[in-house]
Amino acid sequence: MATYAQNLANTCNTTAPTNSQYGLGYFKIASVGQPALQEYVDRAEEIHNLFYDYTKNEATGIQRWEQSLLRQVYWFEAQEIGCGRATCNRNRETLIVCAYTYKHNERSFPYIQMQGAEKCAVCRSTKSACTNGLCCKNATDSGTTPTPGPTSGDCGSTPGNLTQLYRTWYGTTSTNYLISDETEFYRISMQPRAEHNRPIGRVAKGLDTRCPQLVAIHHLYSAAITSDYYIVDSSLYESLLMGGYEDRGIIGYAVKGENVCGATVPVYEFYRTSIAHMQLQAGPDATDVFNGRYGAWDWRGVTFWMWSFS
Repeated sequence: MATYAQNLANTCNTTAPTNSQYGLGYFKIASVGQPALQEYVDRAEEIHNLFYDYTKNEATGIQRWEQSLLRQVYWFEAQEIGCGRATCNRNRETLIVCAYTYKHNERSFPYIQMQGAEKCAVCRSTKSACTNGLCCKNATDSGTTPTPGPTSGDCGSTPGNLTQLYRTWYGTTSTNYLISDETEFYRISMQPRAEHNRPIGRVAKGLDTRCPQLVAIHHLYSAAITSDYYIVDSSLYESLLMGGYEDRGIIGYAVKGENVCGATVPVYEFYRTSIAHMQLQAGPDATDVFNGRYGAWDWRGVTFWMWSFS
């Protein structure tokens, strides 16, 4: 990842490639001979504190690369990072590029702000140590181990009305379907060139007081680009309807954050101009997409979180 970031930095271009498998953060400073990594982090914090409005999920008055820097540094998913540095503009500027395991999604909130929640309240089991207010891998350090991911309390409880969510890829029209209706799933999965016909997790059939954070998963369809799209963001939903998408109903209910009401399975969103949207669960299928098995796809983050079979 560091080599990849260095190659991008060497171009002295602050426009991120659209086909990158990594999340990218850019920072440039009018000086040379300095590492500038501290300034990279400081600038992200400055943009967040001065320009970012969490309630609107907007940051105005900044450049495009600063938008990406803000959202990538604050993105809630992180695993590994690799950075590169180059001197540009006739040795008058230093450009820092950092590549991240996970890509940010500009349409999603970079992190979950839970009013009244303690630090590390929703750490996942693989990062159960609370170190300096961050969820980290449990190691022999000064971190304290918080309570495991919640199944009750302020973060809600697992809904009692869960049903299986199926995924199928219909090759004839290059359509990715997420389906909770078994009859509809079997109808489509029996068609020639229907692939990946299996359940991928569970969603709630309807609202449940045990999980107040449930949101509807809207099925939208665009005739213009022949694409089926599944979203939970209400503002994006309204915007797409105004843009010509057709509402085809609600396929179930999910949550927007990991471990909220016990949800642990993310549904990733990918995009390719020639096909449009593809959404699928974390696992081998998503890994194949990340590794380029099906060509170049732009990863756009997590659409929603659902529940596992266990």
